[in-house]
Amino acid sequence: MFLATYGQQPIELGKYGTSVNGVLWPPKQLIRLTLGTDADNSHDAIRALSRLGHVTYEPTKLTAAGLPIVRAPPALTARQQRA
Repeated sequence: MFLATYGQQPIELGKYGTSVNGVLWPPKQLIRLTLGTDADNSHDAIRALSRLGHVTYEPTKLTAAGLPIVRAPPALTARQQRA
């Protein structure tokens, strides 16, 4: 992920963001940069990134400086972790 995002800028966050090297990226943009293909939707991108060990955050609002305030997703159940 780090190499794929090197020299790139994240587009404006939608509902979700995935942290790579301290920067929040839209999950679909990360899939496009790393795999060279588009994810069908954000949930497919989030699922793929989760399987690779990345945590996806849901921005709740922006600070006055335009930085996202994020909340971590709820803890996965044991069943979800095995999927």
